Amino acid sequence: MADFWLILPLVICFTGALLASLFGTSRSSKQVNAPRLGWILSIAPTAAFLIIFAHLNQISDGGAVIWQIQWIPSIGLNFSLYFDGLSALFALIVTGIGTLVVIYAGYYFTDNPEIWRFMTFLMLFMTSMLGIVMAGDLISLIVFWEGTSITSFLLIGFQREDEQARRGAFKSLFITGIGGISLLAGLIILGSIAGSFDLETILGSGELFRESGFYPALLALIAFGAFTKSAQTPFHIWLPDAMSAPTPVSAYLHSATMVKAGIYLMARLNPILGSTDTWFWILSLFGLITMLVGAYLGFKQNDLKALLAYSTISQLGMLMMLIGQDSSIAYKALVIGIVAHALYKCALFMIVGIVDHETGTRDLRRLGGIGRWMPATFFVGGLAALSMAGLPPLFGFIAKETLLATVSHAGLTQFIDIIFPAVAILSGALLIAQSGLLVIDTFFGKIRDSTIHPHEAPLGMIFAPAVPALLSLALGVLPEPVQLASFLSNAAQSVFGAEVEVVLAIWAGLTVPLFLSVIAILVGLTLITRRHYLRRILWQFFPDLTFNNAYRKSIEIIDKAAILVSRVQNGKLRTYLVTIFLALGGLIWIFGALPSTKDLIITQLSLEGFRDSIMFLRLFTLIFVVGTAFASVILERDLPAIIAVGASGLSVAVLMMLEPAPDIALVQVVVDILMTIILVLLLTRLPRQQREKAAEFTFLQSWPSLVRDGLIAGGSALVVTVVV
Repeated sequence: MADFWLILPLVICFTGALLASLFGTSRSSKQVNAPRLGWILSIAPTAAFLIIFAHLNQISDGGAVIWQIQWIPSIGLNFSLYFDGLSALFALIVTGIGTLVVIYAGYYFTDNPEIWRFMTFLMLFMTSMLGIVMAGDLISLIVFWEGTSITSFLLIGFQREDEQARRGAFKSLFITGIGGISLLAGLIILGSIAGSFDLETILGSGELFRESGFYPALLALIAFGAFTKSAQTPFHIWLPDAMSAPTPVSAYLHSATMVKAGIYLMARLNPILGSTDTWFWILSLFGLITMLVGAYLGFKQNDLKALLAYSTISQLGMLMMLIGQDSSIAYKALVIGIVAHALYKCALFMIVGIVDHETGTRDLRRLGGIGRWMPATFFVGGLAALSMAGLPPLFGFIAKETLLATVSHAGLTQFIDIIFPAVAILSGALLIAQSGLLVIDTFFGKIRDSTIHPHEAPLGMIFAPAVPALLSLALGVLPEPVQLASFLSNAAQSVFGAEVEVVLAIWAGLTVPLFLSVIAILVGLTLITRRHYLRRILWQFFPDLTFNNAYRKSIEIIDKAAILVSRVQNGKLRTYLVTIFLALGGLIWIFGALPSTKDLIITQLSLEGFRDSIMFLRLFTLIFVVGTAFASVILERDLPAIIAVGASGLSVAVLMMLEPAPDIALVQVVVDILMTIILVLLLTRLPRQQREKAAEFTFLQSWPSLVRDGLIAGGSALVVTVVV
């Protein structure tokens, strides 16, 4: 129990959710305003962050800390937590940015009386994501995985009166839910092959999985689950629609949670599923296509949140592509890219939320020139946008340089050596153009809509995005943080499986990556200067690669299938029984389960056998079971029929007792009594007219119907009797 501290971050964040729900009482809501509530609840993720940070020395040598308790001992299943460099990296991002988002949400929902409900969902979301990155067994991982899907659904659809929010929440749950089913199947196969669901055991069995005949199916199932969660093309369509969520949700979802779950999963499983051609091509191709599609679609957007959403898709593609590589420099780029993206994307979404909050719009066609009224917002947003563009001296520049170093040192084939750098340069240029759109068309020039009256946000609201933006600047201009480099090296090593050297110096000399970076910057600046002309061309002549038509067609197919099912599942018990009995007889006949005449041995009954009192009691009970069951059919009054059904059930319990099977008999008695009580209580709730109508339907049938039902019932009974 020395590592019991591992569960404390989860418990603390969950306690924060419980505390938030308590503020929903009328007395508490009057005493604590929204900003103060944000600061109070931020104590939970801050405490979780500090606990994790205080124990980093336990994994400084590249090892892992494991804590577990027995869950289902009969099948060897434990509830485990696993903490290594990769877990620590994501856990610090989840709790650190979570603290800022909770503070920011307090100011964002100043006038919303249901902020307690939002904060409850947000803290549960945080707990679920923290559980994913610290899960030490596959069952816990899938439980927390689905927890993020459910809580994100609640957060995206928080404004439940807004139809767009409801649609966006459903789309996210639908797509990620299908991926979750695929992931569940993949993880079950993974645990079955390893003979254990513990992560520690699985991570030590890499060759076992790669040499298994199930490897292609296993990889496909897990990759599908990760791709839907991390918005890889063509499953990216849910992420832009999720922008109907309140801005604090968007800031948290894009920078630290939900979409990063798929990145974490594939990185975590790289030691056992990676280092194969299949792994390389699947992750590289999906990653490169997503990288390019997200950057292209983002450049077309007029909504600031949609612009940032598509830039996130592009960056997720980049991270997925890096996981597919089998080189230490790729995993150096991966960990740096995760940190850089978390810092600038968190800040940018909160800045866009401030712009929307203080001007009433986030439409680029209406904004412009608001920098003079919102200087602090402009300064913080400008820093974060420069980091997203990958310009020096921001931390985003280091992330872009390591990415370009990875794609320029692939060295596999001539095609790869050309296409990888080309996609990286073009995507980088488009991200630079998106950063320019965000800053120039929002804060410079003249206001395009005279009805907008901008003003600066409260200092506490600006504080939240200022922290990650200033961190991006500090990591670029201050001397190289050796401890951070060592920490990132440890995280990369836990994924790559070998030592990874991480250097965070902003100047590495005249190198090929620097040359490629200059090209990307020049192309990006060109796109910025010609942005209005190019965006018109993109809207008029180039396709909208959102794949929403495919999503709508899928929903239509499901609706049509539901109509077909409803014709069978029509709510009529008679139809269900006829279907079950006929299908039972048909299956027995098709598979030849009916015994032949020779197999039917009829023994002559003798009265000698019934002198045994137990045998006589069995026979009497059997006759009573049949008699009471028959009585329940022919009795027209409801209460006597219910009593007859109960008596038949209790008679079955007596038969079980005589076998003897007392445990089963006890269950039968309890169930029968409960069923009888429930049916009697239902009689007091059902209207008399409805009961009379049901009686007419049952007892006023035509003779052909009665003969039909009798033949089906008698034939089914005969088949079961013969088989038994």
